[in-house]
Amino acid sequence: MAEPAGIPSTALCRIAILEPVTYGRWRKKGLILAKGPEFTEDDAVEIAVIGLLNRSLSKPVDFDMAARRLRGKLKRALLDRAVLVVCHLSNRDAELCFSDAEVARAVALGGEVQVIAANVEIGKVVRGFRKELSDIRDRGRGRS
Repeated sequence: MAEPAGIPSTALCRIAILEPVTYGRWRKKGLILAKGPEFTEDDAVEIAVIGLLNRSLSKPVDFDMAARRLRGKLKRALLDRAVLVVCHLSNRDAELCFSDAEVARAVALGGEVQVIAANVEIGKVVRGFRKELSDIRDRGRGRS
């Protein structure tokens, strides 16, 4: 029997401190790609960043815009990198930046901008994902 490649949605929601109903609403609105029933490490990165945006952006319209603009770009390739989300609130745009120089260029465009550091949240959720996956695999091998 093959080992599981992912974890259940309930576990990922618990790790990301996300209500399952909120995850369902985001999925229904097309704000996230993660669909389960097993969630991968890429899904964990996506949920981490989208959850952070939800907590950081005060207006729902800004959150929806940022989530839609970043959809499909939030993958485990972001691990171990400085990840900053630059939300151009005036222009209804969002982008990922990986250095201070990229942020400076993005902010220089003007208008109302909010910069959100995401790497800590990504690391926290991915560490929780990896532990949960390891526990599931250990239980499958008969370990407790």
